[in-house]
Amino acid sequence: MGGAGYPHSFWRLSLMTCLDSSIRCLLWTVLAAIGLTGCTTLNSPTPPENLRISPSGMGPVELGMTPAQASAKLGPDYQLLPPPAKPILKASAWYRVLDGEQKEVLRFGVREGDSAAGGAIVQIRTADARFRLENQAGPGSSLSSLQKIWGPATLHLGADGFGTEQVRFERQPDFLIFTVGGPGGAPAGIYEPLTADNILLGRTTTQFAPDSRILTVTVRSPAPPPPAPSPSSPRPRLSTNVDPVPAPPMRARVNALRVD
Repeated sequence: MGGAGYPHSFWRLSLMTCLDSSIRCLLWTVLAAIGLTGCTTLNSPTPPENLRISPSGMGPVELGMTPAQASAKLGPDYQLLPPPAKPILKASAWYRVLDGEQKEVLRFGVREGDSAAGGAIVQIRTADARFRLENQAGPGSSLSSLQKIWGPATLHLGADGFGTEQVRFERQPDFLIFTVGGPGGAPAGIYEPLTADNILLGRTTTQFAPDSRILTVTVRSPAPPPPAPSPSSPRPRLSTNVDPVPAPPMRARVNALRVD
């Protein structure tokens, strides 16, 4: 289809301008089938509602529900395990949803500071490859295939090279968070060596190993807007200092993109 020196897009557009609407429609379908129209979805059927990832949640569990409401939606085939009363690590503060074979299907977290009984769910995560977005992206999807949908990928590896590795695509929806891994459990990204400058902040790259894939998908609630200032609040006074007061040293953020 390419022709010497001309990309597929040139020949595709040239053909389209010479054909009537009915033939154009038929030809566009054929071109889409062989991958020459640009990709907006992966070649798989739409996932069923009980396994669909969407901006509102995953399957029957929706953002904003309480754990009790989520448990009722899941039904008797699933077991909901609450986090410990005093979790030692942030990662252990998630609720876990197990199926009949005691395999983890979902996990979710409630808003920090909310009680375990009535807290609103603000994040839902899965590593189960049965859960898919409408375009069929999900756990197990290759980074190269998702770049065709959402554009270039940027990967981040946490401090010391042992943190969670995340990926973000240029045009992916804001409600999604992806963790990623390479073949054999190695990092997906091809990173610069550790240095004194990046050991605390982690490392970022746009290069990744072949066959790197999504490990987990998380959907999150949008951040609440900042509170509006009260009409009775006094206006902040402008500083009259000529020389700025030096700010105290800022602590480096560790695992800037890490989601435990």
